[in-house]
Amino acid sequence: MSVRLGVLKKKELVDLAADLGVSAEGFKSDIESRIVEHLSSNTDLLSTDPKYASFYVFETRGTSMRRGRRTPKPDEKSAIDLSPTPFHVAVPFSTDSDLPSPAGSVSDFAGGIATTSSRVTELFSSAKDSVVDKVDSVSIVAKKMTARARTGLSTISTLNKLENGYELLCLLLHVLPRVVKVTSFKVPYGPKFSTPAFYVPDYKTLTDYSAFWQPLLFWAAYFIVIPLVVAYFFNFTTAKPARARGRFTVDPLTFNVTKLLIAYLLFISCTSVTETVIAGSTTVTASKIMEPSIPFVKSEPIVATVLSKTPFIGSTIGALMALYTAILA
Repeated sequence: MSVRLGVLKKKELVDLAADLGVSAEGFKSDIESRIVEHLSSNTDLLSTDPKYASFYVFETRGTSMRRGRRTPKPDEKSAIDLSPTPFHVAVPFSTDSDLPSPAGSVSDFAGGIATTSSRVTELFSSAKDSVVDKVDSVSIVAKKMTARARTGLSTISTLNKLENGYELLCLLLHVLPRVVKVTSFKVPYGPKFSTPAFYVPDYKTLTDYSAFWQPLLFWAAYFIVIPLVVAYFFNFTTAKPARARGRFTVDPLTFNVTKLLIAYLLFISCTSVTETVIAGSTTVTASKIMEPSIPFVKSEPIVATVLSKTPFIGSTIGALMALYTAILA
């Protein structure tokens, strides 16, 4: 009985493809198609080779691509000849061949059962190989995404962005507190639904300049803009060649040191030197360093209370990581 290519596992097909000198890349079905094509184009040479002859079946006068069996005549039923018909034309076997009909002789019926069993085995094997290929593809994509995320997070710029993002989040949670209680919601032009009670921010605060925008502008001006400007002009990484490792448009070490110095001056050094300043219609006690910036006076104690030691910790970590990156570079 001839061996079907579809019964072979993917590893066996890869080995067979390597022996035949065809490409073993791609899914199992792709490898099998290339092998069948190669066997078809080299039938005269390979069908007589004992190593590859088992992958061929033979047909006579247009019969389907399977080993045919002779149906006995009525007067020969007492002596059924189960021997195969003579081989005339060598054709490489394909998994797309038709199932044999069980009608006819006992031998044809037995052959149909064997072929059906073989096809079921093929289907299970193909399904297994397909699942393995899909898992391999997902694994490769996951590895690439993990490597990309690791590369993106392992930079001093990402560390500074995370630090500043955390400070901004703390400020937003303070200046935009969740005070509005929600117990239901109504679908436009639809019914009203009751929900468990939860709280959402009062977005009317966005229209209040002194309560919402002043603290954010104070933080952005003193902890983002000023350190960026200083780090741009005092950039010691520009001494390296263009496109060299460790060269930045904004010096991360200068940025973190400047931010740390500003936090020290605002929150520690000048807290003991305070006086009452008139800011709009509100009297605020602020450090003398803020006197020239009257619009921001009311924001200084808010930012100092909310951020507390966060700028000191974040800037210190950023400066140490910038030094570490410079040493590695």
